[in-house]
Amino acid sequence: MRRQFARWTSLGGALFMLAALTAGPAAATINPPGNCEGTGDFTPGPFIDAAQLQPFPEIPLKASVSWEGAVNGVTPPPEGREISGSVAVDFPFPVPNITAGDWFDEDATGTSSRGTYTYDLPSILSGYDIVVVGSHSESGSVWCSGSVTLHFEGTSPLLIGTIVLTVVSIVGVGVAMRARQL
Repeated sequence: MRRQFARWTSLGGALFMLAALTAGPAAATINPPGNCEGTGDFTPGPFIDAAQLQPFPEIPLKASVSWEGAVNGVTPPPEGREISGSVAVDFPFPVPNITAGDWFDEDATGTSSRGTYTYDLPSILSGYDIVVVGSHSESGSVWCSGSVTLHFEGTSPLLIGTIVLTVVSIVGVGVAMRARQL
């Protein structure tokens, strides 16, 4: 009975780890819905609209992103108003998170912005999900915030190593259990 429990526990743990490490991309969230919008056109790669709230395609490890962002429901006064915000990228451990952009203006009159962001990341991030988070404030109060989970193309060398170590561990547990029976 104990041996069966150990076998099933080992197998269950291995399958859980495999599923956790190979999970697909999640959707986007914008809170409150409709207050902000954002898009990114990756070259090479996909066009992503954060309002589409669905899983997104894989993005390359090296690309240029033409991005656009806008706030809705704001009518700036002619003298302007205070705005601030930021966009950050949350990488998997142990890669440090980065701030891709931030802004502050005491007398802003616009409600949208656009630009290009170019990046080149190491292959160790292949196959991993990243979360891009952002927020925008109007006159000191958060107007909207959101996040988008993206998936880097490829298979991580770390994932392959993890799978190999998991298989070796399962075989080791099986051999140890069999030796105990003899």
